[in-house]
Amino acid sequence: MKKQVKKIVFVGVVVVLLLAAWFILKKIIPEKEKDKGIVVTDLKATDYSFVSIKGPDSDYTFHIGKLEPSEENGLTEAAYYLYDGGVYDDEKAFGYYEQAELAKAFDRTTQLSALALVDEAPEDYAEYGLDQAHATVVMVSPYDDADAERFTLLIGSHNTVVSGEGYYCQLAGSPEVYLISTLNAGTFLSGPAKFLSVDILPRFGEYYDEVKSIRITNRAGDEILVKRFETYGDHGEGVVVYTSFYMEEPYSCYVSDSVLGEEMLDLISNTQVMQVVAMDPDEEQLKAYGFENGATLEFSLVSGDHTYRIGTPAGASSGVYYLMLDDYKNVYMAYGTATFVDITAVKMRSGLAWIHGITNVEQLDITTPTGSYTLFLDDTRDNASGTGTWVGQIRDNSTGVQTILSESNGRALYGDCIGTTYDDLMVDEEHPIAEETPSYVLKVKYKNSDFTSTVRFYRVTSRQYAVLFDDADFSQAGFTVNVGKLKEISEDLSVIAAGGVIK
Repeated sequence: MKKQVKKIVFVGVVVVLLLAAWFILKKIIPEKEKDKGIVVTDLKATDYSFVSIKGPDSDYTFHIGKLEPSEENGLTEAAYYLYDGGVYDDEKAFGYYEQAELAKAFDRTTQLSALALVDEAPEDYAEYGLDQAHATVVMVSPYDDADAERFTLLIGSHNTVVSGEGYYCQLAGSPEVYLISTLNAGTFLSGPAKFLSVDILPRFGEYYDEVKSIRITNRAGDEILVKRFETYGDHGEGVVVYTSFYMEEPYSCYVSDSVLGEEMLDLISNTQVMQVVAMDPDEEQLKAYGFENGATLEFSLVSGDHTYRIGTPAGASSGVYYLMLDDYKNVYMAYGTATFVDITAVKMRSGLAWIHGITNVEQLDITTPTGSYTLFLDDTRDNASGTGTWVGQIRDNSTGVQTILSESNGRALYGDCIGTTYDDLMVDEEHPIAEETPSYVLKVKYKNSDFTSTVRFYRVTSRQYAVLFDDADFSQAGFTVNVGKLKEISEDLSVIAAGGVIK
């Protein structure tokens, strides 16, 4: 019994001490900590569909809208869009806006707490910047079929004195003036640029397989159109996809993987888009950001089409350039290497006139000034392991005679065909094509595919022959090859006909 009494007395002493401590702390805790939980609004953000933000003493208003998921729109979660005076009016372009930041516009109005109650009923609201000339007006609207009330929040001037740093605010129709945090106020005071996503760079895929085509207009005004195409091969364990890029304008040629990939696509992928620096810029601003003579990249991707304008102003910091996307008139500051803006067709051309791996080819038709031939191939040999088989035959189409080829002769002939390299002389008004029909034609047919590709060579000078692919016409001719490379093909055919070995 004695032990029980002692225990009760001890508990009573502890309770008295705790109560005393609470009263002492209540007196010494700063006002801003004590009032941190003051409720200004306590509503369901899901009941509201529209937030309008109007600057002080101005007609300028921007709006944030919300679409809830439905069968009609196909959304799986709420999506937010921004409408800014007719500039950003595409409700489907949700990717241009930072969804999390837009959601906060609803959350921070419907669940708004104050740092302090500053004044219960001031005589002059202008003292807090809450008059018409100085207040930012945030109006929150419900869905048409919801039973929620419409309300308006006024955000006034900045305060650094009373109960901590923040902004004055007032609910329209209520007399109280509160102090809210700079974080909450900044959602509405920072302007629409705050909500624009900087995740705007195109995604090219692991092997650039998201790219369908790219049209490049460099700073010199040259236009280049590059298209991606796929061919397929069966290597016994499944289908192998081969990807190549092909220039259609201004000339016809296969494109260098290293130039297209490492010197353009990789540099773009590694760019860091930092922030929006201008919205709806005027012509003078565009000049200042270097867009007057800027480059343009038009991407046709699996996910959709996009146009990027590149600004590189004179005197800009090293590694800094500017971006504009599609018709959305924002200027983004980006950090990276912008050397890709001056890529030319000459730089982008492949080192070879034609690039096709021999294991992916079943037939090569060869036309020279002295005859027509067909090379039949079935090469599955792995030179590293020594496994697989080689089958090669050549037919003289004028006689119909078909001859079995040794592996060394077959590989050497095919190698000389695809190893026809571009030369420095370009087809132009001073060096036009001098014949109507090609002197040399090479046509490749892929295995397990209807895909074929043809390269034609037309004489330009006694030493240079223009290169044209597939159905390209003379206007698309630009690059030439030296006739010495083409004559190697004729020499190889002569050696084969004589039963010799190609050196």
